[in-house]
Amino acid sequence: MSPARAYVNRDREIESFQKNLLSLDCPLMLVEGESGTGKTALLAEFEGILKKSKVPHSLINFRNASCTPIDIIDTCMTVIGRVHCAGLREVLNAFGQPSNIVITDNQLTLGAKITVDATLNLKSTRERYFWYRQFTTALFEDLGKAPERCYALLLDTFEQSSDMVQSWLNTHLLPMLRTQHKLLVVISGQTVPGLDTEWERCYQRLHLSGIELDYWKIYAQAAQVQLPHPEWLKAWYFLFKGKPAAMVSALAALST
Repeated sequence: MSPARAYVNRDREIESFQKNLLSLDCPLMLVEGESGTGKTALLAEFEGILKKSKVPHSLINFRNASCTPIDIIDTCMTVIGRVHCAGLREVLNAFGQPSNIVITDNQLTLGAKITVDATLNLKSTRERYFWYRQFTTALFEDLGKAPERCYALLLDTFEQSSDMVQSWLNTHLLPMLRTQHKLLVVISGQTVPGLDTEWERCYQRLHLSGIELDYWKIYAQAAQVQLPHPEWLKAWYFLFKGKPAAMVSALAALST
């Protein structure tokens, strides 16, 4: 296996995710760490587990996409299935009747999403708060009636999400998430939402840092990388702080 493509061992974190997926004791998991510590790779592993377990889910990477709260709500509708989103459809229709908002194929049309976002931005802060509350409440009511045991939403590179998304998450989604056990949300980033004391027993925080030097010695042997000098690996380890992305790239350069 090429070192650049090899999976970096995060068994402890994966075990925590699998246990939580079975119990749903913690509806929120936070994955925090510096750039290059393997957060995105870990979320890809989580998504693989969800696919294997046939858990309806979606992965949004804010690095690659410009998302609004309506985009995320629309993604949730796709995950749940339009047939199970009667409450959301009703609220959206009430909000958008003057603008002819329509829902097709489990999602809002692009034009409808743009119309909803534009209309929300023109409203006062109080009105915007009211409608975001209505949308989010309807989302969780629909989730409660949906047929699957659980659903999952993975949000990566949180620090690159918009102020609007962060405000909606902190003000509406997360407070409602705490009181239910059907939606599992994983938020990953160099920074993650701050939580109040009411979250103390219903969330998990996984802090990723560099991986131990002994692991990289085993990794180099498994990848059949011939190090020019035994101290090189140690020097790289301290230079890159054991961060998987940098270490894998360095070892990959020696294997070519």
